Amino acid sequence: MPPKSIRKCLDRILGSLSKENFDKFVHELVQRQQEPRVLRNKVEGERDWEVAEVMIQIFTENTAVDVAMELLKEIDLTSEAEELAGAAGPPEKHFVDKHRTALIQKLSLLDPILDVLMDEGVINSEMYSEIRLEKQTKQEKVRRLLDYLEGTGEEGKDVFLSALRDQQSFLVKSLEKN
Repeated sequence: MPPKSIRKCLDRILGSLSKENFDKFVHELVQRQQEPRVLRNKVEGERDWEVAEVMIQIFTENTAVDVAMELLKEIDLTSEAEELAGAAGPPEKHFVDKHRTALIQKLSLLDPILDVLMDEGVINSEMYSEIRLEKQTKQEKVRRLLDYLEGTGEEGKDVFLSALRDQQSFLVKSLEKN
């Protein structure tokens, strides 16, 4: 199953780092400015496999690998970043892309998610208003939002997924099981 192999790859690479390099990695991880952010208290003093687990929980599996590769390069560990890229294999589809049809059918509370997306700058007030106020079915509104998120790349989809986890964790857990 891909998430397990990605988890193992991250575990192995982080576990192979010297204490000094691992500490640099964790420092860079908590200093990272892009959303979603990793809080210091979640990773500081934790073991390599625990940091890998936190990264997978906060980011999607593929994004966790991308972030790890970015941070490894940042601390001049390019060969480890390349090893991680090779071991992780080809990128898996983003959660939002993989579960698009189910999200369109099952997403029940859209407004709180739109609020987060607007607060985080993923959508602007015009898009927010268009989706909220249009006389469309819930499915048409979700479809329109997901179409828009295509243009925001992984970062926009990650913010959406984070909001979805906060607002409708039962749905995310159900989709992850399938």
